[in-house]
This record gives sequence, structure tokens and C-alpha cells, in this order.
Amino acid sequence: MTEPTTTGPWKEGRLCAATLLYINPTETQMAWVAANHQAVGIRATVVGAPDAFASELRARNWDLREQPPEPGTAAPAKRSGVTADRVREHVAADKATGAWSAWEWDRDRLDTLGAEAHASLLRWLGEEHARVWCAPLRDIADWKQTHGS
Repeated sequence: MTEPTTTGPWKEGRLCAATLLYINPTETQMAWVAANHQAVGIRATVVGAPDAFASELRARNWDLREQPPEPGTAAPAKRSGVTADRVREHVAADKATGAWSAWEWDRDRLDTLGAEAHASLLRWLGEEHARVWCAPLRDIADWKQTHGS
């Protein structure tokens, strides 16, 4: 299957960028978050990753932080990802405007979303790979600095 060609402002012509940002997940949450991400090959940013997962996530080149990023050019506006449908709606809008959004989930929001909806959302983002660049904050910020986007 041939992937669609896009001419957006992001890496490889993608139409928008998205970062999945997890804030202090529990070990149980981190287990399914990491497994769901691994299933589709999307990396993320984690603030306060449980110690039991830090080595694995570093080896997979995730962006691990002790503190949330400061707002500014190196960090996009944060959005709360309470439901997968809300994320899909905003990503559609971001594709039209070329925006970069960081979807933030803390423990409560992860509990609300749940493992199955999270897996479904990541599968959808995987299907959107040619149009949506999903990467950790660090990677997108570095790319923006290098490419002046």
C-alpha cells in the first residue's frame, strides 16, 4: 500500500504534529501505556515515569522528564486528552492549521480514558502516520529548532 503524499510543514511533509505526554502514571497505567505504544511504534514523553519502566523507556528513546516542560516555543499548548474522540477531533483541526499539540494525561485522565480506548487511539494515530507526526516533545522541539518551523 502506498502512503499518501502530503506537503505539510512538519517532518517528511506531515500536516501536523502531536505529542502524547503522560504525567506521573502509576505502574499499572505505565504497563498498558508502554505496551500500547510499542504495538504501534509511537514514542512519547513521560514526566515522573515509574522507576520500574525507566530503563525500558530510555532504551526505546522515549523522552523522560522530572518536571513538565515550560510553556513556550519548545512546548506546544497542552490539551487534555480525556476522550479518544476529543483527540481525533482536535487532530483533524490541527491537520488543517499545521499545529503541534501535546496531549496530556495524568493519572485521573488515564483512568477515565482506559487501556482499551488508549490502544484504539494509538492504532488510529498509527493509521494517520503519513499525515500526523507523533513524537516526544524533545524530538519535535529539536526538529523545529533545526528547521525553523
